[in-house]
Amino acid sequence: MLLKQKVYISLILAIVVPLAVSTFLFSNSIQNHTDEKLAKVDLPTALSEVKSKIELELATPIIVAKEIAQNSFVKQWLSNGESEQARADYINYLASIKKDNNAVIAYIISKNTNNYYTDIGISRQIDRSEDVWFDQFLSSNRPFEIALDIDKTTNSMVVFINYALQINGERTAITGVGRSLDSMINLINEYRIGEAGVVYLVSDEGEVMLHSDRSKMGQKININDIKNGAIISKTMAGEDYVVSSTPIESLGWHLVAKVPEQQLYGPINSAINSNLLFGVIIAIIGFALARVLVSQIFKPIENITAAVSALTKKDGDLTVRLPTNDNNEVSELAANFNLFLEQLHGMFKQVSDSANHVKSISENVLVQVQGAANLAEVQSSSTQTVAAAVNEMEVTVQDISNSASNASDIATSTEEATHKGVEFVNSTIKQMEQLENAMATSVASVTELSGEIKSITQVLDVIKAISEQTNLLALNAAIEAARAGEHGRGFAVVADEVRTLAMRTAESTEQINEMIDTLNSKASSTVSAIELGSKNTLENAERLKVTGSTLTGISQEIVTLSELNSSVATATREQTLATSEISQNVVMISDSAEQTKQNMKTSEQLCNGLNEESNILKDLLGKFTL
Repeated sequence: MLLKQKVYISLILAIVVPLAVSTFLFSNSIQNHTDEKLAKVDLPTALSEVKSKIELELATPIIVAKEIAQNSFVKQWLSNGESEQARADYINYLASIKKDNNAVIAYIISKNTNNYYTDIGISRQIDRSEDVWFDQFLSSNRPFEIALDIDKTTNSMVVFINYALQINGERTAITGVGRSLDSMINLINEYRIGEAGVVYLVSDEGEVMLHSDRSKMGQKININDIKNGAIISKTMAGEDYVVSSTPIESLGWHLVAKVPEQQLYGPINSAINSNLLFGVIIAIIGFALARVLVSQIFKPIENITAAVSALTKKDGDLTVRLPTNDNNEVSELAANFNLFLEQLHGMFKQVSDSANHVKSISENVLVQVQGAANLAEVQSSSTQTVAAAVNEMEVTVQDISNSASNASDIATSTEEATHKGVEFVNSTIKQMEQLENAMATSVASVTELSGEIKSITQVLDVIKAISEQTNLLALNAAIEAARAGEHGRGFAVVADEVRTLAMRTAESTEQINEMIDTLNSKASSTVSAIELGSKNTLENAERLKVTGSTLTGISQEIVTLSELNSSVATATREQTLATSEISQNVVMISDSAEQTKQNMKTSEQLCNGLNEESNILKDLLGKFTL
């Protein structure tokens, strides 16, 4: 973006932003002021004025109804049973009340007789089942009530003021007057807030009781959100309204005010639109003035820009100078630019001389670098040959070192295996000795077992003799029992059982004896086998001792061989390290030679580049007129 455009945009913003801010603040301020005035002054004042007139309209009939209820003659007449002789006087009294107060009706309603007295006499009888309001009011504690109803004599909407008449603390009748709602309706109809704002009366349940538009009477509306005097916006029949209310305690109703928002905010919107139009006009004028101002400021700069552009089109003629005719900052800029051209002219001449000198030096350096590059090529080739030979020698020495190390490792492994074999032989000899001792112990144990078996055989012989003797005794007992006849039958059974037990004992003893003979035979065989094994064990132990001595000698020879291999491996490792160091040095020399060769090539390229740059610089300087 050009500087001229930036300055122009900055001036436009300097005009537009304050205008926009001031317009916004003005609109917001006047809007807030209107809302505050509406909430604190206009609507509350209008509602309070109408409320006062309505309450004043109701005050007179309330006083009249109270006067009738507190009339001592009326109370006495009702207490005396409402005599017909005095009835005419009270009817005339009601007529005068009606006439003097411009009432539709004046009345006394008796609780005892249900008579409804008016200026024409007994108008009707109260039906308690239909006129439930009568008992409801008398049973309440309210001194009076205000009710809207249809007067059955005139068939018109009337506001009734009912007042409770008390005799000796008991509510025995209702007195009151009925006033036409025409005056109140006229008040509602004629009162206007502005051009189209209206007021109307709504019951606590939201039913429209009085309205300038009779078609709206009886309709239900929601007044819960304005019962507390709040001011809200509502859309009704497609139009926005501002709505508020105030309670009329004596009626138990609410006075509602409804004003179209267009009426309230129309003048404000007109003022805001006028302010916006004025701001737009000022902005347009400011844009035009800013454009002229920017053009006047930048005209000298554009002139000097054109002069510099013309200077660049004259093939770099550094002898040309800018005009300095005007006495302003731009002329001062041109003079300083001319001074800069003068200094630039001198510097370019020095640069031209230096370029020629650099070209001569770069040509000489190029010749020397090419000679050094040839020498570096020869050195690199020689060092590569030496490096290859050293690498081969290093590989050979490494193979020798690896072979010696492997031989040493094998000898060490063999020596360890031989040592383990000697240890194994010695361990085996010890185990055989332990085995021989165990066999000797086993022979003694088996021999001892054989002696015990013989003792068992002797015991069995005794048991066998006892069983034979028992069998004989049982046989004798059976014979004696047979002799005893019936008395010896039980004893014969016992004797037979004892004989059977003795025979079984003899058989078991015989079986045990056979088993002991078998066991004794096997014990003798075991002793013979153990003695033979013990003899073989001793012979194997002697052979293993000889084997152990042989393995010990082999182990000593292997140790000697391992030490020789270790010496050879150490020597070859040292030779390998030396060869590796030589190889590394040769490689370093080769790398250095290669690096030198590359550096020479780079230097040659740089010299060529320097020579070319010198030629380019000379050509560029040749385009200027010095």
